[in-house]
Formats: sequence, C-alpha cells, structure tokens
Amino acid sequence: VTSISRTYTAPQFTDVSLVEKFELSEQQYEVLPDSVLAFKKRNKVGRFSDESKAAAAVADNKFEQEAATISVGARCQVVISDQGIPKLGTVRYVGK
Repeated sequence: VTSISRTYTAPQFTDVSLVEKFELSEQQYEVLPDSVLAFKKRNKVGRFSDESKAAAAVADNKFEQEAATISVGARCQVVISDQGIPKLGTVRYVGK
C-alpha cells in the first residue's frame, strides 16, 4: 500500500537509526550534582549507607560461619520454594 498523502511521514519516526542518542560516560555522570547517584551519596542511601555496609559485613560473616560447617560430599536436603517438595542431594561445592 502506498500513501499519496503529503502528511504521511511514518518512516522518519519509526527508524531509530535516524535518532541522535544522548550518551554520558560514567565519569561524567558521577560529576553531575543533580543526579540520582549524587543524591544517594549526599543522603547515604543504598550502597553508600553505613548501615548497608555493616549489614553486608555481618551477612558475609554469617555466611562464612555457616559454610565452615558444610563439607563437600555431605548429604543435604533442599526445599524449592515454588514446589515445597524437599529433595535429597549431595554437597558438591561450598562457597558463593
């Protein structure tokens, strides 16, 4: 189908290769004062939070303590949350 209408200009709006994209490097983004990253740093939110770092350290310590009690070749029981059916297995790897 060919349109004879002069107002029909669909290809120029659907071809994304014709659109100039705005790109910003990570270094340029980190310098911006009004970015989400700057807000998080200023307010110590997310990964910049002191509590977040402390909680991550506690979780890592707990993981290491639990992993120390598990040995390769030991039997284990795994429950998949979707199915709720326990399955027996053998430990093949201990770590993250």
